[in-house]
Amino acid sequence: MTRIVTIEKLITGGDGLAKIDGKSVFVPGVIPGETAEIEITGVHKDYDTARLVRVAEPSPFRIENSCPYYGRCGGCNMRHIAPAYQQELRTFILGDLFKRENIEIPSIEIISGSTDSYRCRFQLHDGGLKSRSGSEIVPIADCPVATEEIRSWMRQTPCEHRPRGRVHLFGDRRVETEAGVQQRFPNVLLARETAQPETKRIIGKTGRPVKDTVKKRFSGTVYAPENVCTVALQPHETADRSENQEKTREAKRISFDVRGFFQSNLEVLEKTVFEICRFAGTGRMLDLYSGAGTFSVFLAETASAVTLVEHNRDALAFAERNLTGVPHTSYGISGSKWITAYAEPDIRANGPYDCAVVDPPRSGMEKDVRNFLGRSAVPRVCSVSCDPATQARDCSALIRAGYELKKLYLLDFYPQTSHIESLALLEKNV
Repeated sequence: MTRIVTIEKLITGGDGLAKIDGKSVFVPGVIPGETAEIEITGVHKDYDTARLVRVAEPSPFRIENSCPYYGRCGGCNMRHIAPAYQQELRTFILGDLFKRENIEIPSIEIISGSTDSYRCRFQLHDGGLKSRSGSEIVPIADCPVATEEIRSWMRQTPCEHRPRGRVHLFGDRRVETEAGVQQRFPNVLLARETAQPETKRIIGKTGRPVKDTVKKRFSGTVYAPENVCTVALQPHETADRSENQEKTREAKRISFDVRGFFQSNLEVLEKTVFEICRFAGTGRMLDLYSGAGTFSVFLAETASAVTLVEHNRDALAFAERNLTGVPHTSYGISGSKWITAYAEPDIRANGPYDCAVVDPPRSGMEKDVRNFLGRSAVPRVCSVSCDPATQARDCSALIRAGYELKKLYLLDFYPQTSHIESLALLEKNV
């Protein structure tokens, strides 16, 4: 049985929201304002899920999809929407999440780049991409959102000739490899996932060894030259603001292991770094959840000193390499543990911080981090997030503690998708 519904809006994740007898129904592949015929696929207490049968009255923003894998692979979910309207929808979702936390937001600015040929980082599984359900592998010969370097690799490397298992792929014109490492494609790095050895542990009174079922996830790297990638980044302004203002910053080389995390859109990353450095100013800088030190490398240009806190010690080893010759201090522990054991003694010995850059995982800032910033005298906070819901929660806590949200940016790292990253700039009220 099918039903005809009107799509009210898009929600986080990109599904459309409709109502049937007052109950929310989530539908993929639709656009706000459309009338659609749907079929219920899942019934839950507070909501239902549905599949799109047909669009009865299409939106004027609906366009023809140009990718043969769209709807099959687990990547893009907005290719049926005009790119400019995609941005508008992602901006609305971001603002809506902040409004739910009763945060009065300024107009949201957008940091964006190319809508296709931008993505430099992929994870392949048996040569293909996982489907949206994750239950199958979709073999792909090309990908319109991939950088030209990766697209060239895909076209010249058929799926049946690609490595099996989970493989990390990074390609861009900015990519350099380690000295002596030969690559067939000079601007593309390919790294297989390191297999974790099966371990056994002794338990119980019998002392019998049993298989250790704890899943060990890759958390950085043991240095392997063939997996080390270096990118030359040059932060630059997203748009002209004033003729007498600086438009670019000095290029820096950032190294990391391709099996670990690094941003997938270098054009937007360069523009984001520029805005963060502009707001951060000078003085002592605190880089929480610093990763390989991408922000710190550029903050150090004008900072008197930089402190990095990162629980992934392998990533921090690359930060040390990237910050060679730069005054800095590194802590290979979580933000919460740093605050408990080191924050207050550090501030007493070296003085307060002038700016904190906080770039946590999807779960957002640890509670101890929020509390520390709230009671601290750090005048400026740059909050970078890959989950605007947890960022809105964190910003709400900081605002209650005396901060003011000065600017909110949509970081449009992933055009053609509903994924949202964002940057909030906050100042402490005096």
